[in-house]
Amino acid sequence: MRARRLLFVLAFVVSAALVFLVAAVGGCSTSSPPSVLSQLEQDTGVTWVAYSDYSFGATSFLFPRTTPPVSLAAGAQPSDIAMAFFTKYASIFQINDAKSELTLESSGGHGGLQYAAFSQTEGAASVYGTRLTMVFDSKGRIVFVSGLFVPNLYHFTTTPKLSPTEATQKAEADMATRFPASALQSLEATPSPALTVYALGSSPVLAYSMTVSYASDSATDTVGRQRAVMDYVIDASSGSVVLATRGLIPQHAGKLAGVTASGQGNVPT
Repeated sequence: MRARRLLFVLAFVVSAALVFLVAAVGGCSTSSPPSVLSQLEQDTGVTWVAYSDYSFGATSFLFPRTTPPVSLAAGAQPSDIAMAFFTKYASIFQINDAKSELTLESSGGHGGLQYAAFSQTEGAASVYGTRLTMVFDSKGRIVFVSGLFVPNLYHFTTTPKLSPTEATQKAEADMATRFPASALQSLEATPSPALTVYALGSSPVLAYSMTVSYASDSATDTVGRQRAVMDYVIDASSGSVVLATRGLIPQHAGKLAGVTASGQGNVPT
């Protein structure tokens, strides 16, 4: 529980810091549908600022310039209030149908702050690297909304040609070209491949995201076992490797819980 609270606080601080840094160095613009933003300002009586992601043009950070009225009343659920907000002001984020395109990922709070985080979904697939999070202060007022939503995916076809097993076989075959056979002694159990829309390339593709893990020794102690791990995104139609990155499973995997994060930065180098 303590670790979960620390992770939430860290995510809050890092999210806020990164977004302000991106805005400061020009990673985002301040464009947003004026009519909807004006409606939000009329409804709340305060001015709001919306920063847009350069890559997709959708609002990636929204916050009130001054103190807004209470949105999260005592006893209300952050996820319900956030969903109502995304439904009413969907155009600010270029959302077509919030109830079908946003799926609750987590909700909770710590130190007086509360939040609700949603991942983007299209049909049966999640959208890779996306999340929209709304944070409330101790009085139930919206502090900010941040994250990544990829527009223009509404009704994206999510029927794969490959099965999860076939996609996994493609990933395993690729992994065999990256490691010596001695490092791939026995395949380990990992979560099933997840159907996803990968939109971070030149054009969105339906794919499977997965982790492939091999034991690199014969140690019976799974905590101390050496491993070769890769994270893959495999095209669900062609079977080609869309993305392959070195995965991370701690040496003491039995004592540490895995943590995943998604999102996209725009800080220029």
